[in-house]
Amino acid sequence: MDRKHQSLTAVFGLSAVLLLLLILFAQPAAFAQGGGNIVSIPEIQGTGSSSPYAGQVVTTEGTVTAILGNSVFIQDGTGPRTGIMLYRPNGTLAVGDYITVTGQVQEYYGLTEFGSGANTRVISSGNTLPATQVLTTGAVANEDWESVLVRVYSVTVTNPSLGFGEWEVDDGSGGVRVDDLGNYAYTPTQDDYLYFVQGPLYYSFGNFKIEPRDDNDIHTGPALSKTSLSAVERGVVYTYTLTLENSVAYTLTNIRITDTVPASVTFAYALDGGSLTTGTLNTQEVVWTPADLPPGQSLTVRFAVTSPNVLSDTLITNDNYRFSSNYPVVIHGKPVSTFVGDITIPIIQGDGDSSPLDGQTVTVQGVVVADFQGSNELRGYFLQDPFGDGNPATSDGIFVFDSANDVQVGDWVQLRGTVDEYFGMTEMTNIASATVLSSGNVISPTVMPLPFADAAEPEQYEGMLVTFPQTLYVTENYDLGRYGQVTLSAGDRLMNPTNVVTPGTDANNLQAANDLNRITLDDASTVQNPDPIVYPPPGLSVTHTLRSGDSVTGLTGVIHYSFGLYRLQPTVTPVFSSTNPRPATPPAVGGTLKVASFNVLNYFNGDGMGGGFPTSRGADTPEEFDRQRAKIINAIITMDADIIGLMEIENDGYTATSAIQDLVNGLNAVAGSGTYAFIDPGVPKIGTDEIAVGLLYKTTTVMPVGSAAILDSSVDPNFIDTKNRPTLAQTFEEKATGERLTVAVNHLKSKGSACDDVGDPDTGDGQGNCNLTRAKAAAALANWLASDPTHTGDPDFLIIGDLNSYAMEDPITTLKNAGYTNLVEKYVGNNAYTFVYQGQAGYLDHALANAALTPQVTGAAIWHINADEPRALDYNEEFKSTGQLTSLYDTSPYRASDHDPVLVGVDLAGLVMSKQVQGRGGGTFNLPTGDVVTYTITLQNNTGGTAQQVIMTDTLPSGITFGGFVQNPNGSVVFPSGGGTISLPGGGSAVLPPNTLAWGPYDLGPGQSYTFVFTATVTGGGGQSIVNTAWFKSLNAGAGFAQATISTQAKIFLPLVMKN
Repeated sequence: MDRKHQSLTAVFGLSAVLLLLLILFAQPAAFAQGGGNIVSIPEIQGTGSSSPYAGQVVTTEGTVTAILGNSVFIQDGTGPRTGIMLYRPNGTLAVGDYITVTGQVQEYYGLTEFGSGANTRVISSGNTLPATQVLTTGAVANEDWESVLVRVYSVTVTNPSLGFGEWEVDDGSGGVRVDDLGNYAYTPTQDDYLYFVQGPLYYSFGNFKIEPRDDNDIHTGPALSKTSLSAVERGVVYTYTLTLENSVAYTLTNIRITDTVPASVTFAYALDGGSLTTGTLNTQEVVWTPADLPPGQSLTVRFAVTSPNVLSDTLITNDNYRFSSNYPVVIHGKPVSTFVGDITIPIIQGDGDSSPLDGQTVTVQGVVVADFQGSNELRGYFLQDPFGDGNPATSDGIFVFDSANDVQVGDWVQLRGTVDEYFGMTEMTNIASATVLSSGNVISPTVMPLPFADAAEPEQYEGMLVTFPQTLYVTENYDLGRYGQVTLSAGDRLMNPTNVVTPGTDANNLQAANDLNRITLDDASTVQNPDPIVYPPPGLSVTHTLRSGDSVTGLTGVIHYSFGLYRLQPTVTPVFSSTNPRPATPPAVGGTLKVASFNVLNYFNGDGMGGGFPTSRGADTPEEFDRQRAKIINAIITMDADIIGLMEIENDGYTATSAIQDLVNGLNAVAGSGTYAFIDPGVPKIGTDEIAVGLLYKTTTVMPVGSAAILDSSVDPNFIDTKNRPTLAQTFEEKATGERLTVAVNHLKSKGSACDDVGDPDTGDGQGNCNLTRAKAAAALANWLASDPTHTGDPDFLIIGDLNSYAMEDPITTLKNAGYTNLVEKYVGNNAYTFVYQGQAGYLDHALANAALTPQVTGAAIWHINADEPRALDYNEEFKSTGQLTSLYDTSPYRASDHDPVLVGVDLAGLVMSKQVQGRGGGTFNLPTGDVVTYTITLQNNTGGTAQQVIMTDTLPSGITFGGFVQNPNGSVVFPSGGGTISLPGGGSAVLPPNTLAWGPYDLGPGQSYTFVFTATVTGGGGQSIVNTAWFKSLNAGAGFAQATISTQAKIFLPLVMKN
């Protein structure tokens, strides 16, 4: 066991070691029992807080009382200062050994001990241990009892978790810590009763603590407890309930339970066979003699009393009750107190989650601070004690469920009713009477902090009038249309933890902080699907929205609790600020091509012929589909992307009735016939899921090159296609430049359902279900793309799609480690988001470029048209009134989906090469043998960054022979006619073929170019075309080639004429 000590290092010089050896071997008598050089343990401990022998080598003796890992406790007799601890002594010891020990005494952060390596000698074994010292918990934590076996009786666990395995018990005289150096199975629980706890008394980190050696040192014993009402009115009958629990291993017999009736109450009656007797001090006692109680069972007995009818408030304490049996000691219970007097709201609320007066009928007074008695409202009002009790742990307010007695804000009301815990909300119900004592009273709102200090803090304000002086931000509006509520947070909207911090401890800590930084703003109504939807005032509409990120200041209302949430029911109309306004247009990303990733929220077109509704995942009716379709088409047209990756398109193939064909038809109806097309991968469906990924493109700007490729389990078993949707990849060529890139669109497994069946559970680190499944898919994706699955030879790859992973999660890290750049992170930043879930924003939708493509990316952005908008503004018709079908809908892109689209700009002509050739006369056609041609080659870096480790090679083809350089700055182009080697970008080298010009590797700065010119002689003929190709490659700016072609003069054959 590791030592639970503060860190300390002692370094001894050689002379000190020799001195120690001399002392040890010069005093053989020190090892003899009872030798003249023995120093007793009380002498070593001394009379103060530290040993008078500290730093000295001494010999003592005693009985081993405990071995707890590296710590051995010995004791010499009984009484104060008779114990001491040995840290890691030499020799094999057992409890009950009587030993001598020789070593150096030290004060280790306040603990007197023998330091590491003390020599021990066993004199005898199996000895009886010294009697355990019985003390109160308030007296045991004392220097006198350090390392002595101690015991405390009849204790209650008052804190089960002090940290580092420590807990606290108290017998009423003050608490003492208990530690876990020993080996026991008992787990402390708040308010556990323990017959005794014992063990050696240890000292560390500024505290004394009992160290139970095993479960025999923690004796639960039988326990007697009692409950009663915490408060009652004057002159009422209330009941005491006593419970006896048998936790020993045998049957309790001859049981006698006795409870002394408090002097200030009047005995009413006994239940459960009890009888009233007179005690030895002429006190009234209730006595029960129940039947035997087997192990593990309990019994309950009761008696009733009448509270005193006195003018002043009284606290009745019942502190004298006990039981005797065949158990060796009499067990006493803990005192129970009952307040007698006027019942106030703080007394009803108590200092816990539920009322101590639950179910009791009481009379109470307060001022009405909020009135929601309407039939569509909460059907009640909030009452607050104008004075309070000065205890911040008890609320001064309470909800009164009463619509029969009309009251107004400011009325001072006295009412009589029943205290009730209604699904966690303390309230008054069954109101028998409510009398208005005065009107026009004013209670100032209490300042309520956000974030809360802990999860229990809001309970302290339940039912009270409060105000939030700081600015609060809308962090979720998902249920605004359904229940009229939004979630607010302080400082800013909340981010999903694994979007901004690493999974594990950091993510869990941030989640805990987020959970304390939210309050629900409600509409004080019990109506579902309200019309109007009151936020933002005067009401939500398609043109008057309330977006996540909008803010409100000075929010005032009462704290209500329902459906598991603390809610603020406003008493002053909130005034929202549009601090996160709708973006009118997509953000600019630059470049000559734009790529988009767009989750189209279950775009299902029925049977494709106007029927087939409701669909399994999308629209329920043709009308709903038309509404959805119009918004999706508007969003895509407005994005104006050249390539669009789709997620959640219906997986129904590529026929004329398919969903993807329907979407293209709709786009072309707006943009013009033939403007948009889709990639048909040549299979009936992609995978087996109901939804799939897809690719659209604008035919005017790009064209597909080669065939599409699909990544599924047949390609790589690590890509589980029964969990992840298969990936679709296609290479596109930009028509204006001839440059190419490959786009891979993805939709990985969601967090919404478990992957336990493949050994991938939620590990609790914040990444949710199926993280390993997604991470394996990401690795498979990177490996697959590295194999050039479309077989076009182009090095530029872009990963897009819904990866169902936030920015700091393992799948994204896997792709970054594979050389991909997170473009959203690079261009948008750490607080980027495309999705809001449970009030926390983050981005599941990604764009990642490989090393070759990254320098050609001109920008990336997120078009926030969906995630911030209330879902009430989407295409769905359910949960909406007739009027809301039009007031909450238009064909604009806003809330076309629940995910925001990601946009990427690229300029594929980033690092470009040009090559020209001309003959002696300026032409390139029909050149004669022997003609001299001139080649001009230019490398131009059009990116915004440095193109690193650029190389160029030009192997001269057959038919031309190198002449010489016309322009070769710095002589950097070489021509090893017999071949040579060239260093490759990123390391390694390649062998050059003969007759190859070579340049690099060199860096080209932004906008920089390099041009060289050389001549060659035409040696070939016969009308052939001679193509000269130059290649370039870089570490981070891609690769490519350029060609120049000449044709040679054809040979002319004259006819042979024969003379006669």
